[in-house]
Amino acid sequence: MESVVQIKAILERIQFRKGAVLPQGIEDEMEPPEALAQVMRLDPHERLLVRVDEEAPFVRLNAGVVLEVPTAEALYRIAGTADAITPASDGMPIVALAVEHAEVIQRRKDTRYEVDFPCRFALVDAGERPTDVLLHPEGSGRVTDISLGGIAFETESTLPLGAMIKIDVRLPGGRTDLTGQVVKALREEFTVREYGVRIDAADTVSMNRLHRLVARLEKEERRRKEMPAALRPPADRFGSGLRRVRGMSRRRVRRFY
Repeated sequence: MESVVQIKAILERIQFRKGAVLPQGIEDEMEPPEALAQVMRLDPHERLLVRVDEEAPFVRLNAGVVLEVPTAEALYRIAGTADAITPASDGMPIVALAVEHAEVIQRRKDTRYEVDFPCRFALVDAGERPTDVLLHPEGSGRVTDISLGGIAFETESTLPLGAMIKIDVRLPGGRTDLTGQVVKALREEFTVREYGVRIDAADTVSMNRLHRLVARLEKEERRRKEMPAALRPPADRFGSGLRRVRGMSRRRVRRFY
């Protein structure tokens, strides 16, 4: 259990950051109800003031909620009770959260997991606002592995190295938009090419979904390793349902971002 000093230090670190709130008890679900939130500050009673920026029926007086604030390297998770709720000038609720538990979940950016998720992408011009990939896709493919720091994906399109790219990935938690740079051409066989992309930016919801996916993959990998060898199932690509049969050999380049 964290001390009051430790909790206060964590809370001061996340002031003025964007995050999301969700009900207590369902943090491990891949598609929990959630609402965007803006962390404000500690009030004189050392409650954390959080502005909820979307409709959230689960945010009500005396309800238990979890605040998740993602960064590139860690996820800050704060659990507490809605001690008071007051409306902002635009009518959105400001919650005074009586904090009961606070933790920092550190993760390595380069720990990667094999997955199989569909994606669409579009190139992004420097200095211009990223396009909506769903409205103006330039290509599609499959994400083959993923981490907090980057992804690998395969496609039939040819992409220039160094190009900025926005990728819409269909994770179990929903649409996840990632913006990054094509840093490596990993493989080319027949009409399929595989590229490594370093993630440079993601919106708050997408970063939350990415953290949640990595947490689930970590648990599944740990659970698999703890099983007796005779009972241990073969590692599979998360998201594929069944192992995907490929008609080509696969040469993995382990470090590309």
